[in-house]
Amino acid sequence: MSTTRSRLVPTRTRRLRSLVVVAAASTMLLSGCAGTHLGVAAEVGDSTITMQTVDDTASDFCTGVRPQLGTGGNPAVASMGKLRTYVVQQLVARKLTDLIAADYGITPSSDYRTAVRSAELSASALPEDKRAGYAELQTTGNYVTDVIGAAATAELAKAGNANPSQDEVGKAFSALIDKYLNETDITIDPRFGLSSDLQAADNSVSFAVSSLAKQGLKAANDQAGTEDTTYANALPASLRCQK
Repeated sequence: MSTTRSRLVPTRTRRLRSLVVVAAASTMLLSGCAGTHLGVAAEVGDSTITMQTVDDTASDFCTGVRPQLGTGGNPAVASMGKLRTYVVQQLVARKLTDLIAADYGITPSSDYRTAVRSAELSASALPEDKRAGYAELQTTGNYVTDVIGAAATAELAKAGNANPSQDEVGKAFSALIDKYLNETDITIDPRFGLSSDLQAADNSVSFAVSSLAKQGLKAANDQAGTEDTTYANALPASLRCQK
């Protein structure tokens, strides 16, 4: 059954693996500085993600991936700000998927558990007590695909379609994400530059004083990473992730 879950999720929904839990959803933008409380990075329904959690997770993530960043004249580099935004995306996605898992009574498949074990084994640079959290972050895409794919299949079965096509599962998958994004109160601190559907928000209302700050705003909206590399290289070593 776990193989079926993975097979039936179409390519067009695979972008959930990187920015996760983002389909053809509403794009309600955050406004001003209202919304989250002091020390809170994001709220998903009744769940809270603290700034401390984001900071600690981003730091651990940097440590975990550092051995893979390469060396030489042009090693891979990312600003810690970019990593923190990535962490928020993943944590919010997981919280939203947790709601779906609870509502549908879904337990992640053996495929997902295998992915988690593999991620833990790859985190040798981290202390043992940090590896589970790192693996959870790294496998958020697997978790989303596994759980929501199963929920979508269950919805189709309930409607009398016990043998859905890949396209049918894909549409049900996207519809479930839309439903939960629209019905769940999601608030993200504006500093992360994300709207409530985890896409880059409009930062045009922000006023960047220095040229480096302006670079930072461009980097925040740079999904490919080109702008962030330039920005990260201009930052002090303590504010970037690099081997």
